[in-house]
Amino acid sequence: MSDQNTTQTLIFTSQPAHPYYGVWTDWLYGPVRGATLTTSRNYSGLLTAFIALLVSAATGGLWKILVYIAYHLRAQRDRRDGLYHQQQNLIRNSASPSGALIELLHLTWAWRRHAERALLRSLPMGLSALLCLVLFTLAGIFSSIAIKAPGTDTLTRSSSCGQWMVNASADNVLNLVNILNITSDAVNYASICYTSEPDSFRCQVYTQPTLPFTTDTNPPCPFASEMCYSSDAVAGIVAYELDTGKLDSNIHLGINARPKDRITYQRITTCAPINTTGFTTIEQLNNPDGTNNSDTLIERVYLGGLYSANGTDNSTYVYNNNTGTYVRGYTLVALPDTLFDPIPALNRTDADVSIFLLSGNAVQYVNPVRDIWFLTAASPAFESGATDNGYTSAQLVSVLGCAEQHQICNPTNEQCTDLSRLSAMLTQINNIGLNTPQNAIANFLLGEFFYDEMGAIVYYLGATALQAQQLASQGIQLNLPSNQWAIEVTSWFTFGLARLQQAPINYAAGSPGTSIYGTYIIPGDPNLCTNQKARSTSETASFSVLGTSVVTAVCIVLILVSLVLDQVMNFIQERWNRGGYRHRQWLLDGKLQLQRLAYENARIGTWIKVEDNIPVTTLGDLFGMPDESDRGDPTEDPAVMADKNISFTAVGEKQVQVE
Repeated sequence: MSDQNTTQTLIFTSQPAHPYYGVWTDWLYGPVRGATLTTSRNYSGLLTAFIALLVSAATGGLWKILVYIAYHLRAQRDRRDGLYHQQQNLIRNSASPSGALIELLHLTWAWRRHAERALLRSLPMGLSALLCLVLFTLAGIFSSIAIKAPGTDTLTRSSSCGQWMVNASADNVLNLVNILNITSDAVNYASICYTSEPDSFRCQVYTQPTLPFTTDTNPPCPFASEMCYSSDAVAGIVAYELDTGKLDSNIHLGINARPKDRITYQRITTCAPINTTGFTTIEQLNNPDGTNNSDTLIERVYLGGLYSANGTDNSTYVYNNNTGTYVRGYTLVALPDTLFDPIPALNRTDADVSIFLLSGNAVQYVNPVRDIWFLTAASPAFESGATDNGYTSAQLVSVLGCAEQHQICNPTNEQCTDLSRLSAMLTQINNIGLNTPQNAIANFLLGEFFYDEMGAIVYYLGATALQAQQLASQGIQLNLPSNQWAIEVTSWFTFGLARLQQAPINYAAGSPGTSIYGTYIIPGDPNLCTNQKARSTSETASFSVLGTSVVTAVCIVLILVSLVLDQVMNFIQERWNRGGYRHRQWLLDGKLQLQRLAYENARIGTWIKVEDNIPVTTLGDLFGMPDESDRGDPTEDPAVMADKNISFTAVGEKQVQVE
């Protein structure tokens, strides 16, 4: 097949990502504890019910074991009163600790005047039964916890895994629509989840609801000192830094990998309002449009030439104050350094530089704003200050600059790229000893960083990226704090983090932001396609293979031991000729042996196998029961007497014939 065929334009028909059902390893918890079984809700109900039944049977088996031990420890050869023997019988035949506890209460009450210290003698048994009841209840609860997977994530699968891109022959608008849709999704997520009161339900999408970061309100100026304002000259903070720290590709991004196959990533963004004194010009035009409007002002900002500029104009940005006549609200333009060549005072060889140019247009502020980027001080040149409708911006254009640095590390050998710009990382990434899975993750993230840097985010969003818009309506702006620009920067930073969280999920799903014509020109890497985690949904349930195996094994062992304990102990006692009397007492107190003894005493039936747990009668031996009208001794009722010799045999004794 030719290369051309492998990259042909296709109608986009990918299936959405779905959870992976089966056994997999969540490497966040290691190969043993992380072994996970993910099923649908229907099958999970069956498995949960099976485990519950198994645990119930196992606790029943454990109770039989404890009963057997308790009975044999209490068994005595010397003569004891009736309370003792009934206690032994109760222990021998109790089916559960709750049943034993209730019967023991009745027993103690019945013997309260017929045995010495009946309550004290029953108290240890009662407390033991109560303790077992509590422990068995806790065991049921613990087992349901033990079988749950340690994490709350599932693997995702999609037949369309890969990087969706637009074919070179297709309209570039498709790519723009895709970028805008993905960015808008990230903005919506950040607006809900990167807040002081996140929506706990709507934020359960990624393995981590948010990515961590710290802030510093007093970092050094990220550019040449003359480009930043002095803290003595303006209100509020003059520089602001945001730092993610080292983000783990598994913990924070959900790319499931062994520790040796992970990478860490760090982003540091430092921003400051730019002092544009000496870098702008203002031109007043007289009647430029034939309307006798002499208030038209043109401001040009000179912070670096645009790469796309034509002719002799080397300005970075040009603003016309008449924009306010047709734009109700702010104008915000972002210029990453991929679009302009910063002047030396703004240029950073170790960071990606972006500038953000804000114009208030005709926005009216209800109260004065001291924030340096949204400043509303009196300025006759710009007809600013107090007006009938409020305050207007002090400057036609306010500029904010940001320097973004990135670093990728190999935690296996602790080698890292420099904390630098993206272009530098492209070459340095090959020098830190990454293995194949690490390379796949690193190269994928490098491609994503170009879209979730602050400059790119705001470039696509424009003025809709401003948080100040939430307090504005119809061109009227409510009060803004003196650190509003830092609030804006923080929100842009979180937009980028949300987009970073979103990226590996989108890659694994292969779904573009738009479902129209597209092309897969980058096939999915197996290291990413089969190892992406997402938060579990209501349609799935995950179980710990370790926990489920341990619970199942323990339950089966307890059940088997309870089934063979009596036979094994009897064999040992007979083999070494020790404690045989305990076994005989255990047999005699069995409910079926007690029935045999009662029937034999009433001369009913011919019983054999009397030394087994279950005695039986001879073949064909039939007998009736006493008439219900006869409340006397059943042995006096000839209707129930067998017309033959009746035997009475105690366990361990020779048969005695009774005529």
